[in-house]
Amino acid sequence: MKICPEPAKLTSLREGWLESDEAIEVQEHLSHCEICQSIMADLDEIVDLLTSHAASIDPPPGGYRELLNAALLMRERGEPLPVRSTPRWMWQAVAAAAAIMIALTGYTILDSPDTEQSGTDLTAEEETVPDWLVQEHALATESLPFSDGPAAVLMVSKKQ
Repeated sequence: MKICPEPAKLTSLREGWLESDEAIEVQEHLSHCEICQSIMADLDEIVDLLTSHAASIDPPPGGYRELLNAALLMRERGEPLPVRSTPRWMWQAVAAAAAIMIALTGYTILDSPDTEQSGTDLTAEEETVPDWLVQEHALATESLPFSDGPAAVLMVSKKQ
């Protein structure tokens, strides 16, 4: 072998993944090439570092190792990996939840006490409102039959 092999081929040699004829050819090249010997030494150092620190790493969550092994086996056989897509019912559930949230928000806004007040529901507020303002309010709502209360009070307060 006159040309240096790819680093992936050197890794394959180190891991024992090459066919015997190819492995012999790469080993013969390694005996003469200082650059490839340096690359193999670097690979050995990296693998040694990774394996020495592997004991301190927490194992993956349950079932992950089996899934990974199954995927590697499928890849080795040349089978396509299964693609997980979001089920159709999930999108429908998200759309329904969004529609419910929009409806509840609209109902809450439209039904809030700030948007609906009648002029006759002043029983608790009458004690805190000055008498002269209640009288002015009564006069204003009589003179403006289309008013529902707060607008008449606002108009009276602007006149003063």
